[in-house]
Amino acid sequence: MAGESLRPLNYFSSPQSVRGDLKSGVLRSRGGTRLIGVSEDFLRGFVVACEHEAGPATSLILRRCGQFFGARLARRCEDEISAYLGRPIRDGSMSEFEVIVQDLWNGCGLGDLRVDWGRGNAGFLAVKLVNSPMQDIGPKGHIADDMFEGVIEGFIGVESDMGARTD
Repeated sequence: MAGESLRPLNYFSSPQSVRGDLKSGVLRSRGGTRLIGVSEDFLRGFVVACEHEAGPATSLILRRCGQFFGARLARRCEDEISAYLGRPIRDGSMSEFEVIVQDLWNGCGLGDLRVDWGRGNAGFLAVKLVNSPMQDIGPKGHIADDMFEGVIEGFIGVESDMGARTD
């Protein structure tokens, strides 16, 4: 099965990836997960409020928010893609996983995620986010660095947390 996929791997970026119910005002993914859209103004206000209330702890707060979001995003991605493909995503190839993760980031509006897997066997991944709307929000570096690092940590580190799932 390595390298072959019976379905297109543009699950998150296809036009069918989000369904809206105008009557109830709810957005859902094609897998049924409730979604929320967050504007740049909201993110900007959140970062400014953190800076005002927490000062130097803002970096830690944003990183922790990113970790929580990243872990939830990884679980949702795994559940929905596995159901979509009709098999566990973990049974697929690494190249298939890379395509799915890049599609997830693009489809969620987080930017173009680029991962250099060249040193993965040594435990290092070089990850770069390009054209992200988060890069220009808040004081220099907070969203682009602190939040993004947390999201990547949560997304990649979700395995160790899988036994304690409550959702």
